[in-house]
Amino acid sequence: MGKDQAKSDEEQILELIHRNRVAVWTHDYHTYQSCFAHADYITRWNASRSGGIFRRLGWEDVSARVRKQFEIEVYRSERNAHETTVENLMLRVDGDMAWATFDQIYPMSPTSIYDTGGVSHEVRVFERQEGKWLIVFWG
Repeated sequence: MGKDQAKSDEEQILELIHRNRVAVWTHDYHTYQSCFAHADYITRWNASRSGGIFRRLGWEDVSARVRKQFEIEVYRSERNAHETTVENLMLRVDGDMAWATFDQIYPMSPTSIYDTGGVSHEVRVFERQEGKWLIVFWG
């Protein structure tokens, strides 16, 4: 793989990370669903104070939970959508697979209980399908 292709892959994957986060915090289901492979093997692992510990397996399970979550106004935040930064990105691309670890640094908001005001440690696995990077595992 040439240097230009690797840079392009990194740019595409970073854009996907940002697009997915914006979709979550703005409750944009159409954009959210475009970030993922719609397959039985995709997996979501989570451990957080707000969401508890859970594992979702397959697009149908993930999609059902996200639709329910998007109904709850508490989880909307324009600040988290647009002011969060990605730091400490470690990305490895090998052919049509890639994985990344990174920190998402959320904005501080002392007056709002809905803005996390902290760091989330993230992991993603991606597949390139029909020339487009998609998320297949995240936690």
